[in-house]
Parts: sequence; C-alpha cells; structure tokens
Amino acid sequence: MIEVSSALMFDDFKKNKHVWDFDVDNNQVIVKNKKEEELQMLESGTYDIEITDNKITIESTPYDYYFSNDRLDLGYQVASDGPRLIFVRK
Repeated sequence: MIEVSSALMFDDFKKNKHVWDFDVDNNQVIVKNKKEEELQMLESGTYDIEITDNKITIESTPYDYYFSNDRLDLGYQVASDGPRLIFVRK
C-alpha cells in the first residue's frame, strides 16, 4: 500500500511498509505491516476476501476496486469520507 486517505486523514507510505498480498486463487489477502507504523488499516494476518466484478469484500467491508496506471485502487463509500487505499506491485 502506498496511500490511504479519507476526509479525516491522508498518509503516504513508503513501499514495503504495508504489504498486502492478494491471493486470488485462495480468496485471501495476507497483510504484513512494519511494527513501527502507527496507522494500519488491518493488523498483520490473513483475511478471507470475496471478489466480484466490481467489489472486493474484506472483513465484511465491500470495497469498490479498479486498476489504473499499474495501481489497484480500493474505496469504501469514498464520497461519504470513507477510506481509499492505493496499492502498487512489489
């Protein structure tokens, strides 16, 4: 993850501070956070995901997603100050 934002916060992350490995074959995301980071969207661990044509559901939160310029963009109720997460490949 390189960026997270909402109306209440905005933070840029350096590569490899928050690593989310999406394992689509097993419907899981593996989250690895550096311990010194205070802001974490999810604790380090493995989470089940469900992927449909336009949503990725993680921990019962249905994120809209799209790909743009080699980035994965996830958003949940962004127009209402919900979180927006942007990922790049390693």
